[in-house]
Amino acid sequence: MCKVSIIVPVFNGEEYIERFVDCISRQDTKEFEVVFVDDGSTDSSFALLEGCKDRIPANVSIVHQENKGVSAARNVGIEHSRGEIICFCDIDLISDDYISTFIYLMDDSFIDVAVCGSKVYKDSQINKIRTEQKHWNIDIKTSQEALEDFLYMKRAFCVCGGAIRKRLLVDNHIRFAEGYKYNEDLHYMWQVLSYTRKLSLIDKTMYYYIWREGSAMSKFEKSRFDGYHLMKNLEDFFEQNQPDFSPLYKKYAAARIMWSIVRQAASFFGSYKSFVNFFKDYNVKDEMRKLVSYPNYMIKASSLMYICSPYLFYVIIGIYGRRTTHFS
Repeated sequence: MCKVSIIVPVFNGEEYIERFVDCISRQDTKEFEVVFVDDGSTDSSFALLEGCKDRIPANVSIVHQENKGVSAARNVGIEHSRGEIICFCDIDLISDDYISTFIYLMDDSFIDVAVCGSKVYKDSQINKIRTEQKHWNIDIKTSQEALEDFLYMKRAFCVCGGAIRKRLLVDNHIRFAEGYKYNEDLHYMWQVLSYTRKLSLIDKTMYYYIWREGSAMSKFEKSRFDGYHLMKNLEDFFEQNQPDFSPLYKKYAAARIMWSIVRQAASFFGSYKSFVNFFKDYNVKDEMRKLVSYPNYMIKASSLMYICSPYLFYVIIGIYGRRTTHFS
């Protein structure tokens, strides 16, 4: 059995496949495999993957399926994986020691999850990516500590930029929720963290998200509420599996997602009427009231602003958001 399985969902990624393959090929260990899942691409992605696989110094599997979305592709990738450790990558970029570092971090059998640092680069800036040189700090956390850090946004636990012991996923039947467009990765990681014994965190940037023109938010549909419903669906899960953490989760998790949707909507909609109409089926103020005690000043203050005046929130947060958010 190989040590690490890198699972890579691909949908119409012909422009970026060769660059990603070059990146994988530079890994400083051969103790891994790559499982590409072509999710019904309509371009030449599948043919490019077949043509590039011999350049990777490890076993490469290419699975083709009808287009079912990234969650289904990742689930299929897990089923086809043979490694003891699972890493999820999109067609972004990783450091040359990405895999070997995770192997080192998870040498202790009690470490179920390892997480590295990550940064976002525009597609035009990838030539500026440099491996940082310094002494790295490694921190070990319990499940409870990680859950609280995740809830309070003290630490990002992303699907990409981390490693998970496969037996944790298999033994606890953890799968990505299929049929959702937003926040299915958060839904997944909440479950992973709840079952984790120990986590190893390194403050080294090894995963580089590539932000591409056209990949930003282009429209606002009701699917934006996917994350809110997924977080609500986990409330019973935490009540049964993490009773000590459950009250905090119920108070803040879904409410925080609603806050994010409202903040983005204020930047997107060109009229207050459209903004209000988008949330007509939800009692947003009830969710915002939960966040008045949230330990983040911006979220706390803006939630209070919404409770006092949704219109004022729409105007002020909208102006700020349009300066910092790209809609295509």
